[in-house]
Amino acid sequence: MKNPYQKTAKFYSKAVNLHIQRSGDYISLCDGYSAIRVHVAAYDSFFRPVSGVFVPLADGEKASKAQDDKIASVNPCGIDIEKIISDFFLKRSGSVAVSPFLMEFSRYGKKKEYIRIFTGPGFYAGINENYYAIALENGFTSFESCGNGSRAAITAESWEHKMIVLPINMNQEAIKEFVNVL
Repeated sequence: MKNPYQKTAKFYSKAVNLHIQRSGDYISLCDGYSAIRVHVAAYDSFFRPVSGVFVPLADGEKASKAQDDKIASVNPCGIDIEKIISDFFLKRSGSVAVSPFLMEFSRYGKKKEYIRIFTGPGFYAGINENYYAIALENGFTSFESCGNGSRAAITAESWEHKMIVLPINMNQEAIKEFVNVL
């Protein structure tokens, strides 16, 4: 059987820093730029077999993995991802539209990455295309902004599954020029 969370599990397994938290029937994963919440059955069946970084957790447990760690270890002092997710979802301010195109972006002269553009009332926000692919894989099709600007987080939800992605700090004028060329 094909893993329906293949991209998501592979992406988070390679995160430099990873935080994991179990709250009831849900597991939340956070890499510092995004957070996603999935059902524990999906985590146990589709994430844990992909990588040893996804450790088993009892209700209320947290785990974290730092840059040099191979696997996550239980950490009672880990960050409260559930609180972060609920706080962001309280700040939602309205729908944002997903662009059908990608923009190339290079940070500090490094390798170019592809950015998916979201448009809100009077602003553009960009997120790494990998996060958008994860959103689609998890069934997220509509998105909201947690504010009215290019730096506001983008959220999505489907049933009890939720996702938050922090946008890339991009020059609004450069995005407008790119959009106007199309």
